[in-house]
Amino acid sequence: MKKVSSFVLALIFILISSVCVQSKVFVRNIEIMDIIVFDNFEYKHLKDDFLKQAGIDVNYVSIFNDKQEEVTESNCRELLNNFENVLTYEYKDIFGKKIVKNRKVYIFSESEFQKSISIDSKYKIKNVSVDTVYNDTSANKIFVGKIFTQPKLQESKDSYILKLDRNNKIVWGKMFEDSKINKFNKIISISEDEYCVIASGYRNSEWTDGFIARFDGDGNFIWKEFYGSSHIDDFKDVVALDHGEIIVLAEVSNNDGDVKAPITINNPLNKDLVLLKYDSYGNIIWQNSVANENEITALKIVNDDENVIVFGEVFENIDGENVKNIIVSGFDLNGKIKFSTIVKDFDEEILNRLF
Repeated sequence: MKKVSSFVLALIFILISSVCVQSKVFVRNIEIMDIIVFDNFEYKHLKDDFLKQAGIDVNYVSIFNDKQEEVTESNCRELLNNFENVLTYEYKDIFGKKIVKNRKVYIFSESEFQKSISIDSKYKIKNVSVDTVYNDTSANKIFVGKIFTQPKLQESKDSYILKLDRNNKIVWGKMFEDSKINKFNKIISISEDEYCVIASGYRNSEWTDGFIARFDGDGNFIWKEFYGSSHIDDFKDVVALDHGEIIVLAEVSNNDGDVKAPITINNPLNKDLVLLKYDSYGNIIWQNSVANENEITALKIVNDDENVIVFGEVFENIDGENVKNIIVSGFDLNGKIKFSTIVKDFDEEILNRLF
């Protein structure tokens, strides 16, 4: 096995050197979903869904654009005049602490959007989420997310994929037919003009499974699959290898169904990490776990030449206090684990900047 690259060593060093002995416990920032609004949008489209996502019950929230100009009901269309707008939301929580959240708001033509994905005009679009965006080397963009309408679309037909050119014009749009998607997590390029998207979705039960799909540059699906156990599962990160192969980082809650790797937790409320390698046809070549006696959640995979490095959070209860540490594990491309180490007592700000 080749040595771990200097990039990965530097990443681990940053985590270790960020030790903060005064505080082991930290809280990750809640991610606020980006959205699409249409050219006739109103201020409430920027505010109402944000309050739901943030889980707050307050009427007062201040919104600012990237020039720190306050966005209001009277000037929102004037200040949001770009295709992509970065907004900052400020409010106070129930304890009076100031909270700051950021999100991107994309402005589309409603008629072009609706036409591109072939939604019947009887459905009025209420909200459109942008779960993730991929920018390719030709400055094209691929968007995936969910569409919320009145009346409600079928759950298996409420997720979209859009390709935009370098001028932000819609090239094509497709709906994810027969796939109940919960949330898309990432898109990557596998090869020239072929892509992979991962998500959580529903297959045959109320528990989520991991979902993966490969599609070409025209939005045609080459293959798509679910992966999971009898409990809650999700695909959190993915990296591309040579020859169209990919490695996916999954969170799993049980050792049954598609989950063949040994795990230490069989509980729908707790998670272990499993690494899977797919060939170009969607077949699983191998799977292995990042096993730990405590619950683990996924952060990131780094493709490091002939190895992949997995980063996760380990949850542990010590004397009634919930503590999170970082677990770093290395695997070769045949699925053999090479090392695994725990990084303790680091700073929350460092974690959020890295991941």
